[in-house]
Amino acid sequence: MSLDLRSVQLFLRAAATGGIGRAGREMGLSATAATQRLRALEEDLGTRLFARSTRRLALTTDGALFLEHATRLMADVEEARAALAGTQRVAGTLRVTASATFGRRYIAPWIGDFLAAHPDLRIELELTDSVQDMVERGFDLAIRVGALSDSRLVARRLAPGRRLVVAAPAYLARRGSPADVADLAGHDCLIEAGRRIWRFRLADGREVAVHVTGRYETNHGEAISDAARAGQGIAVKSLWDIAEDLRDGRLVALLDGVVPLPEWSIWAVQPSATLTPARVRRFVDALQHRIGRPVPVWEAPPGIAADAQRG
Repeated sequence: MSLDLRSVQLFLRAAATGGIGRAGREMGLSATAATQRLRALEEDLGTRLFARSTRRLALTTDGALFLEHATRLMADVEEARAALAGTQRVAGTLRVTASATFGRRYIAPWIGDFLAAHPDLRIELELTDSVQDMVERGFDLAIRVGALSDSRLVARRLAPGRRLVVAAPAYLARRGSPADVADLAGHDCLIEAGRRIWRFRLADGREVAVHVTGRYETNHGEAISDAARAGQGIAVKSLWDIAEDLRDGRLVALLDGVVPLPEWSIWAVQPSATLTPARVRRFVDALQHRIGRPVPVWEAPPGIAADAQRG
């Protein structure tokens, strides 16, 4: 099956305008010719793209799915034309999914600057703590925090995601500080999503596991951070999430030299390494420059962090 790009473009305009006749006029076609083109496209695809009535034109379920992929296809075509013309223009729609907390803190505030630098680009950013199927949902890029498990995906490490054992001064004044990881079993630990076995690598390289207990359990990372700051217990948190709390003394790092396992990183993930659109490459390059150089902004002292963010 080979798709006619003019027909795909007509489909996109019909979906955007809600009318085949209007989309046809924009492309210099009569209503009859436009209708014939779209029917031929549906025959090529083997499915109906529109549910037609006398009053309105609506996408079918398959039509909505094709819309996502057709939008990316035409954006890739535009970038290919620009590349052949020797230009550096980034165009089309970039669909990104990211961890809710990380995305809100480190990606969303910077999107405006990136869009200003690329006026022909639009971005759809979905912030969620659930891992999305990139291919099924039509995402160009995912920014993920943690250890990757899907070997089908192509990943680029943007920055380390070091984690620490932390607690608030109020909790430590009330319960004391653990001298080693074994002491965690006797403390109130803040448990995320039923993870009661905490694993660590010690300073001498040994790996140990501790069964922890606590009076508070939640499936939300920000709720764990809030509870730790409120002095409700000991938590394992990513440094990017609690860097300001450490600097301002709201939280204290415990168990020096102990590394929570598995070790995490910040990753830019793509569904495929082939034909990476320029909009994806530029976004990933710019994001790594923002958060990862000269050191990750959450690891730098405040002055250096500000300089890194300005870069």
